[in-house]
Amino acid sequence: MGQEAGITESEVSLRGADGAAVPCYVAEPAGATHAAGVVIAPELFGLSAWIRSCARRLAEFGFRAAAVEVFARDPLPDPERAPLPVLMERMQRLSWLGALDDLRAGAAHLRARGASKTGCLGFCMGGTLAQLYSADPIAAVVDCYGRIRHAADPLVAIRRGRCPVLGIYGARDTGIPLSDVEDLRRALAHRPGSEVHVFDAGHAFLNDHRPQHHDSEQAALAWAKIEGFLLRNLG
Repeated sequence: MGQEAGITESEVSLRGADGAAVPCYVAEPAGATHAAGVVIAPELFGLSAWIRSCARRLAEFGFRAAAVEVFARDPLPDPERAPLPVLMERMQRLSWLGALDDLRAGAAHLRARGASKTGCLGFCMGGTLAQLYSADPIAAVVDCYGRIRHAADPLVAIRRGRCPVLGIYGARDTGIPLSDVEDLRRALAHRPGSEVHVFDAGHAFLNDHRPQHHDSEQAALAWAKIEGFLLRNLG
């Protein structure tokens, strides 16, 4: 357990639905007993230093955050330096249903800590997981450049769920066509409070640990949308 600038940090072990131990990093605003909770679904790197920094950012903004290691059953020695083909192969092996169960375990931990409401924030692969999670009875979902056309078919979950969803995408993302983003926008038409915003950036532009992708100006605008959305729906 640690603490910095009014934030309490801890490393906990969740129990997956299959009984596996699932590492989880938790950042909480000190003294905020009933702060709302946000489960973070990571990129293909898993529970990275950047994902931890996102949890701290949310805690600084007043939310209780739990970043879940969905690759607990398939660890790599140093995923942040692993070759992309190795990371992609690991992602292909991931059980999406199992990963959703791990996120649910993270949300349950936040509720046990006193979270009044829970939502989900996901990046890249985690954005697709967040779309899938939006079919659950949670309060809000933020999907940051998650693939919309995917074998798991997140649009089915999007059409089935009820909570508001915020979509964050880059106009210059070569892997996610703007036509797919428009499909997401149409699928969210039945969900009051949902928004989709497209920024003048490429893929993974929020990740300030990866300068080849990061766009500080566009990221600042996107974070303002994310924080405002979470505050309206979880605050």
